[in-house]
Amino acid sequence: VTLMRIAIDVRTITPTSSGIGLCVYQLVKSLSQIDKSNEYFLFSLKGNELLREFPANFNIYETNIKVDSHPLSELWENINQLKYLNSNQIQVLHNPAFRLPFFSVKFKKIVTIYDLVAYLFPNTVPKLFASYMRFIIPIAIKKADWIIAPSQNTAKDICNFFPKAENKLSIIHAAATENYSPL
Repeated sequence: VTLMRIAIDVRTITPTSSGIGLCVYQLVKSLSQIDKSNEYFLFSLKGNELLREFPANFNIYETNIKVDSHPLSELWENINQLKYLNSNQIQVLHNPAFRLPFFSVKFKKIVTIYDLVAYLFPNTVPKLFASYMRFIIPIAIKKADWIIAPSQNTAKDICNFFPKAENKLSIIHAAATENYSPL
């Protein structure tokens, strides 16, 4: 019995993933091991071998559009991806890379915001990237039904810059991989 139809944009997962890509891979890998009831729709880069071994309740939609190909990625998300989400009656979309559709949609939207470096330390990132993040994060926060922060500090930063976010924010720490164990 399928309970929910959940889409996750996993285009940050690459063979050399670190940071967000590694967190996203561990998330979907863990979900694939524990959840056989919900149906998942993963948006992946074409030819991603890391997602080949997932169970039957994980559907892979492949694209050539990289998550950091701006503004092409945003156009793809708001046209092609949105069309796919609607035609497959998705109930929840999780974008773990700061962004959500610009348009109103019927399904619930969850966004993960890993940090606010563009607000707190703008001199540590390229100016164009900082400007982009300062544009895109407020949209995602406004459009999100729920926001995930990976730490108490990030949650506090989000609430300081976006006070209305406090009522729809959870802290979910990234899990360690099996490479790590208690000392």
